[in-house]
Amino acid sequence: MERIFVVKADKIREFFKEHNIQEGYIKNIHAHAIYNHIQNKKIVMNRDDVEHDKRYLQIIPYITIVTSDGENLLYLAYSRSKASGESRLHSKYSLGFGGHMDEEDGCIHKCIERELQEELSISKIEPIRLQYAGIIYTTETDVSSVHIGLHYFYTVSYDQIIVPSREIDEIKLLTLEEIDDYSDKLESWSSIIYEVLKERQPLLRL
Repeated sequence: MERIFVVKADKIREFFKEHNIQEGYIKNIHAHAIYNHIQNKKIVMNRDDVEHDKRYLQIIPYITIVTSDGENLLYLAYSRSKASGESRLHSKYSLGFGGHMDEEDGCIHKCIERELQEELSISKIEPIRLQYAGIIYTTETDVSSVHIGLHYFYTVSYDQIIVPSREIDEIKLLTLEEIDDYSDKLESWSSIIYEVLKERQPLLRL
């Protein structure tokens, strides 16, 4: 039975209300405060017990892969195949890689390492290339209402070898302008990230 880390939703909602924070993408000091709360208050539960229980938020490290061809910043985008375990997200495009933080992971960094290895065959994560950017939380869909995202950017070299898992159907590097062509097909969280990127793109960490 899969056991994952979660956090009680009422405490997160109380924080939003207390600080007058709108759902969506949370950054800066509030993002760090929520991150610290999650680190200190996370608990382990059976995934089956919380999959549709809005009293708990399943913790999802969500990593956007970024690189440069020397002229433009490029983002790794993909669509999920039917082999993916999350049927509600099939046919959607995503700008984030990641998944549930399992009990065996123990910490967020280990979860990120495992997910990028499983999904892209990136075997070693270099901490200097990993940038915590913000929190994603919205109740607009059934999927997002029971999850909370810890969003990161991870910089890879342009010639990084990527081997997608069988759960990935299509994968490509896109400029910010090219992502616009997929904007109506983006997953809920990726739509939020896209709007953030239009305001400010990340710094490469090579």
